[in-house]
Amino acid sequence: MYAIFESYGNQYRVKKGEVLFLNKISANLGSVIEFEKILLLSKDNQIFLGQPYVQGARILAKINNHIQKKKIRIIKFSRRKHFRKNQGYRQKLTSLKIIDICY
Repeated sequence: MYAIFESYGNQYRVKKGEVLFLNKISANLGSVIEFEKILLLSKDNQIFLGQPYVQGARILAKINNHIQKKKIRIIKFSRRKHFRKNQGYRQKLTSLKIIDICY
């Protein structure tokens, strides 16, 4: 059984028990969150397509951790102009474990 859901403009394919990294979700560690925007659901060799979402389907996930990715270095440089600019960026992520896919 797997499902494709939408969260903050991105689509993810998940199975039960899988660990997933999403853009940061502002919720406490250990809390259970629910996704209701299910686009596709596969259960017992049947596929349920949503128009746009599957009615009555939801995904339960538990928040494991809040982390940051490795820093990305951004360098802007113009030769012979004495222009150099360094910048760094770290994406904040939330680690989720899929508890259940309900339908």
